[in-house]
Amino acid sequence: MLQKILLRLGLAPKVAQEAPAPAPLSPTVAQEAPVPAPLSPTVAQEAPVPAPFTPKGKLKPVLFVHIPKTAGSSWNRVLEQAYGEDNFLSHAEYHIAVIKSGQVPPVQADCITGHIAWNNWHRQQGADAYAPITVLRDPWKRLVSHINWVDRFNRGEALAGQGNNEERYAHIVALLAETEWLDRESIIKLRDRANEKGRFAHFDNMQCRMLFTGRNVQMTAEATPAFVDSAIKTLEGFAGVGFCEDGLSFLEGFLADIGRPVPEALPHENRGDIRALTADNDIAREVLAPWFEGDTVLYNTARRAYGEKTATRRG
Repeated sequence: MLQKILLRLGLAPKVAQEAPAPAPLSPTVAQEAPVPAPLSPTVAQEAPVPAPFTPKGKLKPVLFVHIPKTAGSSWNRVLEQAYGEDNFLSHAEYHIAVIKSGQVPPVQADCITGHIAWNNWHRQQGADAYAPITVLRDPWKRLVSHINWVDRFNRGEALAGQGNNEERYAHIVALLAETEWLDRESIIKLRDRANEKGRFAHFDNMQCRMLFTGRNVQMTAEATPAFVDSAIKTLEGFAGVGFCEDGLSFLEGFLADIGRPVPEALPHENRGDIRALTADNDIAREVLAPWFEGDTVLYNTARRAYGEKTATRRG
C-alpha cells in the first residue's frame, strides 16, 4: 500500500534501468593459417651396392672359375706369378660377402680367382669387367680326387676352419668313413645317403654346378638334362676353357696374350693322396655314375668346342 501512495506522490525510488544490451557483434571466426601443400614424399635412396672387384687396368682383367680338383690350385700359382701378388686375388667366394657388408673395402685387381659358382658371380656388380676362364677335368678322375680330398678329414685333419662348409663336410665325411670301397652295397649306401633330403651338391656333377646359370634353389637340385644344358651354354660365353689333362696348353696361349712368360712346367699344388678310392675301381665307377654323367656330357662337349684352341704351342 505504501508503495502505491509513494508512487502516486511521485516519491517512489527510481528503478535503475538496465542498459540495453548492445547488438551482438558479428562473431569473429579464428582464421586458420593456410595449410601448405603437402611435400612430395622423400624416398630414402639406398646407396648403390659397389662392385666387389674392379680391375686395375694393368693387364687383361680375368676371372678364373676354380672348379674343385681340376688342377686349379696349380693354375692359381701361375696366374699369381703372371699378374703379381698385388694384382691378384684368390678365394673370391669368401671376399664377396665381407665386401658387400661393408666390413672391408672393394678390391682392385686384374685377376680374380676362386671356387665361386658362375651363378653367383654373374649377378655381382661389375662382373662383366672380367673375362671368365676355367679348366675342366675328366669327370671320373675329378670325382675320385674330390672324394680323396674330403676323406682327409678322416685321416686327422680338423674340420674346423671350413667356415660355412663345416656342417656340410661333417655329414659327408662321416659317410666316407663308413664306406668300404670294394663293397657294392656300401658304395650304394654312400651314394643314396649323400643325396638324401635333396643334397646333391657334395660331389654330384660338380663341374656342371659350378657353371650352371639359373635360380639359386636349383644349385643343389638334381642335375637334369636342362641343368647340364645350362652349364654348356654358360661355357659358350667364356673367354677360354682349358683341360687338366693338357697341362699348360691353354695357359701358354693366355700368358702370351698378356705378355707374360710361360713356366717350364705346371706346379703341383694341393695334390690329393689316393688312400680311399682309386680310378681303376670299376665297382665304384659303376655305382657312382650318376655323380658324373652330366659332367661327362659337359666335358665332351667342351672338348669338341675347345680342343683345337688348347692345343700346345710347343714344338
